[in-house]
Amino acid sequence: MQKVIVYYFTKYDRNTDQEVQQKGMATLEFINRIGGTPLISTAKEIDVADLDDNGRYPKIKSTTD
Repeated sequence: MQKVIVYYFTKYDRNTDQEVQQKGMATLEFINRIGGTPLISTAKEIDVADLDDNGRYPKIKSTTD
């Protein structure tokens, strides 16, 4: 199975004027797309099948599931 690296990450919160660690992990592609900052030391190799369609881990369940 194909592997991918995911990371915990932070994102700027305008309400608190601080970088805030987000829930879950994500690929660098997803983190960059949303303007986040990866926490490189948290790298974890997982199966690509364990990602959701956006590149988040664990998969974020849809409200329609």
